[in-house]
Amino acid sequence: MQGNLVFSQSALPPFSGSVSYESGNMANPNGGSASAVGALGSINAIDPNLKVPSVMDYNLTLEQQLPWQMGLTLGYAGSRGYHLMQEREGNPGVPQILQDGRKFFPPLPTTGNPNAFRTNPNWGSIDLHTAEGNSWYNAMQFGLTKRLTNGMQFQSSYTFSKLIDETQGQAGADNQVSSIFGVDPTNRRIDRGPADFDLRHNWQFNTIYLVPQPFKSGPLRAVLNGWRASSIFSVQSGYPFTPALRTDRTRSGINTGQPGAGATTFGRPNLVPGRTAYDITHGTTAGCPGVAPGQKLGTPNLWFDPCAFTLQDAGFLGTSGRNFLRGPGYFNLDFSLGKNIPVKQLGENGALEFRSEFFNILNHPNFALNDTARQVFAGTANGESPLSTAGPLTWTGSARSRQIQFALKLLF
Repeated sequence: MQGNLVFSQSALPPFSGSVSYESGNMANPNGGSASAVGALGSINAIDPNLKVPSVMDYNLTLEQQLPWQMGLTLGYAGSRGYHLMQEREGNPGVPQILQDGRKFFPPLPTTGNPNAFRTNPNWGSIDLHTAEGNSWYNAMQFGLTKRLTNGMQFQSSYTFSKLIDETQGQAGADNQVSSIFGVDPTNRRIDRGPADFDLRHNWQFNTIYLVPQPFKSGPLRAVLNGWRASSIFSVQSGYPFTPALRTDRTRSGINTGQPGAGATTFGRPNLVPGRTAYDITHGTTAGCPGVAPGQKLGTPNLWFDPCAFTLQDAGFLGTSGRNFLRGPGYFNLDFSLGKNIPVKQLGENGALEFRSEFFNILNHPNFALNDTARQVFAGTANGESPLSTAGPLTWTGSARSRQIQFALKLLF
C-alpha cells in the first residue's frame, strides 16, 4: 500500500474589465413599469478594493495492489475558495426591518426620483463586479482498475462530493438554473447553498475486451478473429436548481428589477411549511389550483411539485432556499466494436481498421431542467396559481439520442 498527501494554494486570475454607463428605468414589481422621468442612470462597475481570488487545495490518496492485476484507489479531495468573483447589486433598495426580523421593501415611488428607495438615490442599479464569494468542496473518491490481462482491461471510478458556495460568476450565461445574483447583497449567507455545478454522485466505467480468436486458419479466421469491443458507462446525479418567480416581486431593485434583465432568474417563492426537498420530487402531488392531484413526481411529466410553494406578499423575500432541489440525473452507455484486417502490401504494420460506434446505444432519454421549467409563479398578483410550465421537462440540453457511425482507416 502506498499513499500521498498533497496540499497547495494558488491564486486565480483577477477579474479585468471596464466601467460603462447606461440609462435605465425602474420596474414595478406588481406589473408594468414606473415612470423613469428624472431617473439617474445604471452603471456597470468594478469593486475598487477587488481582492485576488484564490483556492486552497488538499487531497489524500491511498493505493493498494490487488490480485488479478487490479489496483484499488481510495482518496479524499477538498478545496476552499476565497474571494471568488461575484456579480451583485451594488445599490440595492433599503428595506424596513419588521418586528419579526423580516425585511420589507416598501412600494416603489411612482413620482419624483424613481431611485429614492435605493441606498444611494443619486444612482440607479449598479452591476457590481466584486470578489467576496466563498466555496467549500469535499469529495470521497473510489477507483478500481484492471490492467490488460486475458484480453480484458477496465477502469471504474466513483466520486461522492459536495460543493457549497455563495453564488459566483462574472456573466449571466455562467448559470442557467439559478442566478449569479443573490437575493440579498447585504447578507450573502442567505444565498449559501449547493453550487450550480455541484455533482453529488458520479460513476464512470470503461472497458476494453479482446474477443477470443477461435479460428487459427481457414476463411472464417479473417472474418471472426481480431475483434475488440469497448464501452463507456456513465451515471450521474442531477444538478441543483432554484425554484423561481418570473418577475421581481421583492421590490429590492436587484439587477434593475426589470423583467428580462435578470430579475426573472433570482426571485424565490415561499416554501410551504413541512415540505422537504425529497417529498417535492418523490411520490405524488396532492394537487392545488392549476395542478391536478395524483400526478407522479420525479418524472418528465412533472419533475417537482409546484404545490410545495406559495407566492409571498409583495415586498418580501421568498423563504425557499437556493439550489435546494435536484434536476434529473444522467445515464448513458456508449459502445464500439472494431477490428484490424492485416494488409501485407502496406508493410509489416499495414492494416485496414474498421470501427462501428454506438453513442447512447440504449437510446435512454436524458432530460434537463431549463429556466422555464423552474419558474413556479408569474409573480404579478396575489393568489396566483402555479404556471402550467412549472415542473414538466421538455428539454434534453446537450444530451443526444442514439447515434451510430462507421469508419474505415488505412494504417501503414
